[in-house]
Amino acid sequence: MRKYMNIINRLLFGAVALAALSCTGNFETYNRNPDQPSTIDRDVWNYIKSMQYNVIPTVKNQYQIVENVSGGAYGRYFAYAKSTDAGWNTGMFAFYRIANDWANPPYEVPMTNIYSNWRAIKAELEEPEDDYRMALAQIIRVAAMQRVTDIQGPIPYRTMENNDDLTAPYQSQEAVYGFMLEDLDHAVNVLETYITLAGSEVVEEAASADYVYNGNLAKWIRFANSLKLRLAMRISNVSPDAERYAEEAVAHPYGVIESNADNASLDVSQTNDQNPLRWLVEDYSDVHAAAEIVTCMKSFDDPRLSKYFNPAVRDSEYHGSRVGAYSPSQWKDYYSLPKTNALDRLMWMNAAEVAFLKAEMAVNGWDVTGDAKTLYEEGIRLSFEQYQAENYTSYITGTAAPTAYSDPPTTIRRARPTASPSHGTAPFRRKSSARRSSPRNGSPSIRSERRRGPSSAARDIRGSTPRPPAPMPRTSLTCRPKALRESPSPRTNRRATPTTTMRRWPCWAPAATSSEPGCGGM
Repeated sequence: MRKYMNIINRLLFGAVALAALSCTGNFETYNRNPDQPSTIDRDVWNYIKSMQYNVIPTVKNQYQIVENVSGGAYGRYFAYAKSTDAGWNTGMFAFYRIANDWANPPYEVPMTNIYSNWRAIKAELEEPEDDYRMALAQIIRVAAMQRVTDIQGPIPYRTMENNDDLTAPYQSQEAVYGFMLEDLDHAVNVLETYITLAGSEVVEEAASADYVYNGNLAKWIRFANSLKLRLAMRISNVSPDAERYAEEAVAHPYGVIESNADNASLDVSQTNDQNPLRWLVEDYSDVHAAAEIVTCMKSFDDPRLSKYFNPAVRDSEYHGSRVGAYSPSQWKDYYSLPKTNALDRLMWMNAAEVAFLKAEMAVNGWDVTGDAKTLYEEGIRLSFEQYQAENYTSYITGTAAPTAYSDPPTTIRRARPTASPSHGTAPFRRKSSARRSSPRNGSPSIRSERRRGPSSAARDIRGSTPRPPAPMPRTSLTCRPKALRESPSPRTNRRATPTTTMRRWPCWAPAATSSEPGCGGM
């Protein structure tokens, strides 16, 4: 009897020991507070935060060079006021003679800040390829690198993944676009799988670090699909696969961004700072409205004009300045300033843009729901809704035509131009004589402007009184429907040495931010 009792006791002891081992084997899993992130989790989310800050830089000086004085000028949204500063005279993007310390940041800032955090996330995760946090990092990387490659052309997209050297081997823009499309597809698949397994589209642990969608993975999928659509339309003239990519994006079960509630934009309140454009307008006094966008919107009596810009202080009217013209900061009273608020979100991509991209699909005869006219007008409607502008119907049915640019009214004299902006990087020299202004409106005649040619964009300052620039040539202000025009040819800096890749792929396509208007529907 004692023998059998010993056997039973041993069996019971073994069972208890096995049970103990099975419990302690998953101790970390079952005994972890789900509301208390681990050190690794905190690090990963901090890296994701940092990546979000660098799609469009939130640091004001970086934002100024990477976004505002480059894309803002070339997109003809903004002009600048700094002619008395020699550094600005010789380094401005608008003058097409960019100094090295201005030309480098649009590449160095995103490449350095995006990739250092991307590599750190990958190193922290045990299985990064199947982790939804890595999927979010991939989407953010594509959002940033698409901007970089459209400016620079070839970049080290894959070669920077395991290399912190900015001189890593460059890859062609065609290859980079292929990599970005591949990464978007994989990220979408990972997020879909996670939603299915979790049974929810919203991840609570992500909300505190996700400053775009507050942990809503379904919205991240729609953003990824919208990026895929944007990429497809950028290469629609050069890639035989563009049609397939675009149709896959719009036909996906989660679809693309179709509502302003799904706009991809960064909550700047989480950066412990204000919208960077606000700094440039209110504190730096560096920026005011460009002539093109103001003239175009005034031509069509666009109700969004008052949402984008403030009237000029001098006469309570809307005026834009010619991009590249000499205009010192005290001239800001002559021109309209961008309307900004400290907590305006930084826009990455909105529903209006997606509607315009779908309209282009329809123009190309690709498979998309809706015809070109309907989709184009939907883009305009969404833009009106985003900016809470009224009178959409009267705007869409209007018959107004583009008008010519005119200077702000003034009787102040203006100096003769002193040098051509196309020669070297030397600052303009002061001339001793000045052309008298026209007695009619204080501006030189069109004839005298034509004699002076393109150098009239660069002005010296005579005396201490500020002078507004001369009238813009009529031919430079042509308003055409943005989404229905032919796909733009690749835009590059004419002074740069072009490459075959840069000629074939979209090497400059500046994107608007939430505070930077964007001519949706014009």
